[in-house]
Amino acid sequence: MRPQFLPPDVTARAVTGRDGGTHTIYTAPIRSEAPVRITGRDGRADALACMYDHFVFHWRRHSRHVTVSHGTLAGPRMALWDDIAIEHEWSPENLATFARTWTREHTGRFRRP
Repeated sequence: MRPQFLPPDVTARAVTGRDGGTHTIYTAPIRSEAPVRITGRDGRADALACMYDHFVFHWRRHSRHVTVSHGTLAGPRMALWDDIAIEHEWSPENLATFARTWTREHTGRFRRP
C-alpha cells in the first residue's frame, strides 16, 4: 500500500539489509533547473546559474571559479562554497555538465560501500 503523504513521483522499494531484515527505502527523481543567463545593466550576460539536486551553481563570466549554494534558482539559498574551480569555456552547457558531475562526485562521498 502506498503511504498517502508521498508525492506521486516518489517510489518505495523493499531492500534486505546485512542483518537479513527487510527495510523500505524511498527514492525520488533528482530535481534540476536548466542554466539561465543573468544579465547586467548593459543587457549582456554577466553570469550563468543552474540547479542540480538542489545545489545551485553560479558562474560569472571570465571567472575560473563557481559559487555553490543549496536551494533553488528562484527560492532562498544557503551559501556553501565560493571557490570551486571550473576549467571549461563559459557556456550554459558546460555549466550544466559541470554541475551534474560535481554533484554526483560530492554526494557519492557519502554513500555506503
